[in-house]
Amino acid sequence: FEEYWSEHDFQLDDMNREFLSDASLYRQVLERVGPQLNGAQPVFNYVLTYFGHLDYPLNAERPPVVKAAAGQGAMVEAYANTVYYKSRELMAFVRELRRRDPHAIIVMLGDHLPSLGWNHGGYVESGLLAPNRGEFTDAMFRTLVSTPMVVIDGRRGALRTGDLPMYALPGLILDLLGDERDSMLRFVARSDDELRIRPLPGVAVSFGRGGEPVVCRGGDETPAACETSAAW
Repeated sequence: FEEYWSEHDFQLDDMNREFLSDASLYRQVLERVGPQLNGAQPVFNYVLTYFGHLDYPLNAERPPVVKAAAGQGAMVEAYANTVYYKSRELMAFVRELRRRDPHAIIVMLGDHLPSLGWNHGGYVESGLLAPNRGEFTDAMFRTLVSTPMVVIDGRRGALRTGDLPMYALPGLILDLLGDERDSMLRFVARSDDELRIRPLPGVAVSFGRGGEPVVCRGGDETPAACETSAAW
């Protein structure tokens, strides 16, 4: 990166307690990079938002609009309301960005599941995850390692990527840019695209073309599909 902007480079004018709102963050980012969008030089811009972390505070301008079901707890409700506002502020940003630069490649993703309490808290209460990691089914491991991602390829619109591991994302972006040169960004991606692997401590979650997860835990009961992921 040629430039790095942190908290002290932004006007903290719309705060959710200690977190700058996404609406303000995106507005100020566009104010800075907007003049470059019409230039001949491509711009790579990476934006990381901290708004949306524990314990999901909202200011008076963002009143709660979502109610959690009985027994789900205050944290689940607070997170749901945060997502309500984050989603709308992100979509407003994307709408304006596409208006200014309709050919832009836009990648939006979450870096991890939200924390909903100790030992997976709200996920256990709602039945999405077991209280003990050793009791996780394959589907539960998939829930644990999956985050939302949207890739928009300019005027061609959103892509159907399926389950895409983070290590394959740089190669995808290079493909969308028409850059076919070999580089380290392509090194770990499988050329046949038949298996996508999420390594975890002690296990590996594998996704085939069908999209159904296979968790390779080791031991005598390991399915044959795990031989390929082990070799990889």
